[in-house]
Amino acid sequence: MNNKICPVCSSTNLEDCFPDYSGTCIASNFKTVENASLKIKICTECGLIFNSKGIRAEGSNFYLKEKFKPRAALTFFNKSKKVSRTELNFKKLNELVDLNTKRSLLELGAGKGDFLKYFCSKINDWEINALEPNMGQRDLLSINEISKVYQTPYNELDLLPKKFDLIISFSVIEHVNNPLDFLQWQAKHLAEGGTIFIEVPNFSMIPGDFFCIDHLTKMTKYSLENLAIRAGLTIENIVEDKVPLYAALKKDPTKKINTNPYAQNLKIINKNTEICSSFFDSFTDMYLKKNSESKYAIFGCSTLGRMTPKYCNVPLSDIACYIDEDSSHQEKDVFGIPIYNRSAIKKLGITDVFIAVSPLYIDAVIAKLSEENVNLHYPKLS
Repeated sequence: MNNKICPVCSSTNLEDCFPDYSGTCIASNFKTVENASLKIKICTECGLIFNSKGIRAEGSNFYLKEKFKPRAALTFFNKSKKVSRTELNFKKLNELVDLNTKRSLLELGAGKGDFLKYFCSKINDWEINALEPNMGQRDLLSINEISKVYQTPYNELDLLPKKFDLIISFSVIEHVNNPLDFLQWQAKHLAEGGTIFIEVPNFSMIPGDFFCIDHLTKMTKYSLENLAIRAGLTIENIVEDKVPLYAALKKDPTKKINTNPYAQNLKIINKNTEICSSFFDSFTDMYLKKNSESKYAIFGCSTLGRMTPKYCNVPLSDIACYIDEDSSHQEKDVFGIPIYNRSAIKKLGITDVFIAVSPLYIDAVIAKLSEENVNLHYPKLS
């Protein structure tokens, strides 16, 4: 695998970006990957932001390992109401795509089948298909509504002449070595008048995605628009819903290559670099002021929260616990540091809490933690 060329346009005109890091890293399922490397680059020819190292050499084999299991479904908080990722994805699909005109569906990277089960509970009389090369296929095989489960990576499978009215993927495109090839494969298998529906972590809203070892592409709406046109597609609808980015695409081979998004993406890189650096400086400043009475906790189990003490070279034994309100995290650990809910602040006598969440949520977390008798630490972001 040549890490000196762009995986999309094969250009060698690449610029190095933050971070250049080697050591213990975090995968998207929050498992640790030892002796890993992050080497983020941006292509000046097509604007793609990508990790030239990470798990790129392993490719799809990384997801076939027994140790790689899909993480528990995340919960989003919307106007004080808990909404599962599955519910949110279905809601956005229903908003952006006319499901009344479709009858066959293929989900790429279907995981444990959570979305397809939910879809089938809401909509009947569809032909449902799933592709999933990793361990999630065992759960998929038990879902009666699914007509066919393909247990292989997409690029090793040609289903023609079979085509589908709707091809969906949730947090998949950022994992593949070549996101353009991924879209071209879907365009080839899309029926006339069909729709491709994609959800992807929005890098412009997730600075910590720099550190996710298996997110090989750091996707922005500008990159997705460029890739779609290169694949003979056009984006019919696109929505940035805080962390997730949603897009509905249709075939449109008449369009030409659009403007290179290098400039827009470089601005996002610079902004996210500044945010991450502010987090690390704030954490280091908190740690350097510690005394014999200090007892530290980190609020937030995102990739950024997990990587902060590692990146700052702070002894893990000096962190009493992580705190997170998403129950899928609680009673587990980060590098051996336990994860608890907010009640642990009082129970463990925590004196200082470092807030390591997306800038989107810092103010809300500060408001919640202000009820606790602790010192709060967080970066002052402009």
